[in-house]
Parts: sequence; C-alpha cells; structure tokens
Amino acid sequence: MDKQSDVKSAPNNDTYLTYAVTPEGDIAWEWNVSSAMQAMITRHMKQPWHEIPLVMRTYTLSSDDREAAYEDFPISDEPLAVNRTRCGLTSPWAELGYLSHGNPFIPILRCGQDPDKPFPIIISTGDMSNVTVGGWWGTEVFDGYGLGYKGNDGLPPRSDDSAMGRPPSYAAPSSFSAALSSMSAALSPFSVAPSSMSAAPLPSAVSRGCKSNFPAVLMLSWEYPPHVVGGLAASVEGLSRGLSRLGWEVHVLTIQTEHAPAYQWSDGVHIHREPDLRSATPLPFMEWVFAMNLAFLRGAERLTREGCRFGLIHAHDWLTGAAAAQLKQSWKVPLAATVHSTEAGRSLGHQGSRGQMAIREADRALAYEADHVLVCSRYMAAEIFAETGISVSKLTVVRNGVDAEAWAGQDAAGDPKDIRETSHGFVGEAADLSSRFEPAGAGEQHIVFLGRLVHEKGAQYLLRAMPLLLRRCPQARLTLAGAGPYEPQLRALAAELGLAAPRVRFAGFAGPAARRALLAGAAVVAVPSLYEPFGLVALEAMAAGRPLVACASGGLTELVEHGVDGLLAAPRSAEALAEQLAAVLGDGALAARLAAGAQRKALSCGWAEPAAEVSRLYARLLN
Repeated sequence: MDKQSDVKSAPNNDTYLTYAVTPEGDIAWEWNVSSAMQAMITRHMKQPWHEIPLVMRTYTLSSDDREAAYEDFPISDEPLAVNRTRCGLTSPWAELGYLSHGNPFIPILRCGQDPDKPFPIIISTGDMSNVTVGGWWGTEVFDGYGLGYKGNDGLPPRSDDSAMGRPPSYAAPSSFSAALSSMSAALSPFSVAPSSMSAAPLPSAVSRGCKSNFPAVLMLSWEYPPHVVGGLAASVEGLSRGLSRLGWEVHVLTIQTEHAPAYQWSDGVHIHREPDLRSATPLPFMEWVFAMNLAFLRGAERLTREGCRFGLIHAHDWLTGAAAAQLKQSWKVPLAATVHSTEAGRSLGHQGSRGQMAIREADRALAYEADHVLVCSRYMAAEIFAETGISVSKLTVVRNGVDAEAWAGQDAAGDPKDIRETSHGFVGEAADLSSRFEPAGAGEQHIVFLGRLVHEKGAQYLLRAMPLLLRRCPQARLTLAGAGPYEPQLRALAAELGLAAPRVRFAGFAGPAARRALLAGAAVVAVPSLYEPFGLVALEAMAAGRPLVACASGGLTELVEHGVDGLLAAPRSAEALAEQLAAVLGDGALAARLAAGAQRKALSCGWAEPAAEVSRLYARLLN
C-alpha cells in the first residue's frame, strides 16, 4: 500500500489520521485520538468516549481545487475503509470529527493527499458565510459574546439586529463598589511573591527543537499579533517578550491567521500558530471556542513530539480554558491564568442569555482550575473575587505595560497603512487608512477614539457629546478607529445627530502603525469606556504624549490621575465628556501640561516590572 500520513506517532499517545491506497484503488483510513483529547471531548460532551458520534467527512474537489463537496460517514472506534469510486473522490481529502450538541460537525483532524496544497475550505454544498470563527457575533451564536443585558442605554435597539446576527444593545458593568468596599482591608494582599524571592535561573539556549533543559512556559492565547481584536494581543506580546529578556523560554501557542507564519521566533519568543479547523458547516460560537481549544491541545501535543518539555502553562482568558485545564491534568504542571475581563463585568452582572451564562461559567472554571490568577488592576481583582469567591492569596495584580519608545516620537505623517480587517474586523489585507482618515486641517482639533465598537467602550456617549462640544469648539473633529458589532448603531446615531464627515469619521480597525499615526495627529484622545479592566488604549495615548480624557470607570481610575496626566469624566454622561474635552481643546497650556505628565507616567510603565513580577510568580509556582 502507498501509505501517507499527516502525523506519524505512537497510537496510544497521540492524535493522527492516515490513509493507504490499495491496489484496487480503495482508500483505507487509520486514525487515533489521544487519551488527553478523548478526555477533553468527553468532558465537553458529558458522554463516555464510546458513545461520542464520530464521523469521517470526505471531500470531492473540483478540477481547480477551489470548491469541494463533502459526504459524511458515521464510524465506530475502528479503521474505516472508504471506496474511492463510491465517494467520487479525485484526491483523498478527509476530516475526522464528531457530532456535537445539536449535531454540528466538530473537526478533530484533517488529512490531505498533498501536504503543500491548502485544504479546501470553499464548500459548494455548505455555506461558509455564517461561520462564527474568530468573531464576537454570528448568526448561530447563543446571543453573541460579551453582550451585556438588553438594556436601552445610549442607543435604542434596532429592529433588524436579529437578522443581522448582532445584539440590539450592550450594557455597562456594575461598579463592584460593594465588593471593593468589603475588601478594602484585603486589597493589599493582591501582590506578587516577595521581591526577595529570586527570579528563575537562566535557561540554556532556546531553539526551534525545544532542547532546553529548563522547564519552558507554554502560553495559550487566542489572539497574538498580527491577529489583534482588543488589548489582549498586545498584553500577551509585551509580557512574553519581557519574560524572554529575563531568561525564560516562552512558547506562545495561538491560532493560525493570514499573513503570519506557522512558526516564528521573535524577540526571543517562540510563536506557534495552530490552524483551527474550519469545516463545511457553520459552528455556534461556543462550539467554535471548543474547536479552537482542540486546536490548542493538538498543537501542544505536536510541540511535545518535537521535544518541548513544559514546566508551566499560562492561559489567557476563558477562551483557552478547556485546553489549559486538560494540559494541566495531562502534564501534571502548574497553571497560571490571566483574566483580562469577565462576562459578569461586561453584562453588569445580569444573568443574561444561555450563552452569557455559559461564558460566566467558563470564567469561573478557569479561575478555579488555575493555581494562580493574574489580573491587570485592583478593580479587576475585586471583580474576580466577587464573581468567583476564590481566595485573595490566589490573586495577583500585574498591570499591563507599554513600549513607550515605540509610541513616542511619531509625527502626523507616520505610516497609515497598517489597517487590517476582514468581515469580522480582524486581520486581513492591509488597507490605506488615508482613504478613511484625513489629518486635521489648519485650525481643526482632532479627537481620536481607538477601540472595539461595542457598547461597553462608550462611543455612543462620545457621539452624543459632539453636538455639545461643537457649540464651544466648532473646529472639533472626531475619528472613531475600530470595528465591531455596534458599528451600524453608532453610524445610525451619528446620522441622527447630524454628525456627517468630516465632523465624524469611521476609520475602521487600525493596526499598530495606523494607531501611531492617528495618535500623532490627535489634539486629544477620548476613552469613554463604561467597563474597562485596565485601559491599554489610555496608556498608549500617554506614551504617545497626547492629552487624555477618560471616563472614571474600572482600571482607568487607577491609571489616570485627574488634572495631572489626564482628565476624568463621569461615566455614561455626554455632558461630562463634552465638558472635559472642551477644557483640553480650549486651553493649550492645560493640554501641554497633561500631555507631558502622561508621557512621564508612560515612561515608568514599561514591561520590565510586570515581567519581573510574573517571573517571581512562576518561580513560586514551580517551587
């Protein structure tokens, strides 16, 4: 037989899918699912492995390899023989998977005849347009992700939201004032291990083959540059680089994306991008999340085959929780988890939909499973404590950092061509920002908003503040740089308020270079968030030396000192925002003083200190 395989390994310890072509032209498939992956799937399905409905999906390719039709074959826990003539296959393409709740097909593995040829994902018998991969919303999501409760706050619900696959509105979080009040005496223990604890010893030279004798760290993150959705990507990148500079061997396992190699070694960090298998049929959001975790587990198993020996796992947010918990159990190593935000915070603590409750449970599960939980602010520490009740001794506040030198010294003529967006607002082909953003003209005062277009980022209040502001500062201009499910409502609100271009521009999602160009031309940066665990955009604006107006919500109150390095406005108040923006735009001396104070603070907020704190925590967990 002419046998080919995408993975060759010991059947009891690994996951693989192989085939052999018989002299008669039949294709005999052989497959195995590792015990770790079986355990993760059975826990998700709440069924024993022998009851999981496994399926082999085979594909027929068109002559130009651009389209494929598929046929499903239910299988038992035995090799499956597929007749080439029966399936009408011109080449042996297949996926091994199972039918999840509600019968969506979840691929575990795929195998193709030519490893150098991309697997077909343009399906003629299945519609890919509604696949909820990599997005916060979709037509088959429970009710979406991070939806908050369906309150009428700032914007009315739109009648066509359901048809658009988007929630009608998002909600502000609670202030957690009760939790903060009750924990006033307990907040001080939210700190890292004592500074006298020595940092971990330097590992030996790192390599692609993972040959170091020092236990490496495996970071799991669903986004990592150039796949950027929010602040999580920058946070993971900055921390991993900082840890590498301290001598740690850091491997970041993330999801494969366009315009990025499967493996990359950058600034001392090993970056591994694993494909999340997209099959012919759309997945509900929570099932897509689990399929992504299968990809994380598959990638981790691959790295161990290549010789990596990980001594610690660091998971970022609930989206990686299932794989992180399984790897902790399989490898018997400690698990650290950074919770960047919570569904409870985004939804004001309201019970919400079935999907929201599932996400809240995933938040709690990660916090309980982790040996230690890291958060980016004291506000977030109180939020996690209120939501999970975990011990204060299990929580550590490690603030985010910023590469101040990378943000400083930009001029308004900086490169504006690092916009990356797709239909989901994510990484895609670079587009020219200049077509959607024009630098402020003579006498114009440019206000910049950077962030996801979701309710909790508060852009609706910024829009409502503009008519009030224009009465006092008629040269004010607003650019909203971001993408998200709330954009149609925000555009409708801008039209209702008579805020057409050039007074208000929607610039789309901005990558790092575009963000620097936008900040360089800003007279003031507005951060009107209703819920903000930390405020990374605010810190980036500080690093760029821009005056800042932010709402006094969440971690922003810990980052911004009112009147010294920025101005704070009452949350959810267009009047308060307009007042503070007018103060900056109308007083050049105040703007210059705030900008100077902001840049001084940013220079003290690099990644060296957070990385050192996490390094001490790693050492404590390993010891």
